[in-house]
Amino acid sequence: MRYIFLLLIFISCSRKKELILEGDWKLQNIYKEGEKVICKTPSGDDCKVIITSYRSDNLVFYYSHLLTYSLEEDSLFFFNEQTGKLQNAFKFKIIDDKNYSLTFIRRLKIDSINTIDITYKSLWSKVE
Repeated sequence: MRYIFLLLIFISCSRKKELILEGDWKLQNIYKEGEKVICKTPSGDDCKVIITSYRSDNLVFYYSHLLTYSLEEDSLFFFNEQTGKLQNAFKFKIIDDKNYSLTFIRRLKIDSINTIDITYKSLWSKVE
């Protein structure tokens, strides 16, 4: 009996957490190269609250754009809803059942030859 109890604990602890992307998720923080980005408007006010809204049929409203999404293991892909072309690709990490993070690299062209890669990470929480 003791072994069955231990086996059940082991199985429940070893299960990979699944997060269902549905409803509204609020941007909590964004980091650029590991440093927190403070968002201010040109007038000095705080930026508006950013909500990403996941809907049925793999639809998502992301920064006021209607896209489709696909979640594959540790990657989240956003596609243009009209053309089906890839719009954004993120590394997706579940923090807990109410929080996740997205990491992506932005490649900036410095001149006609050189580019730099900037890593961004955003933290999102479920809106209750």
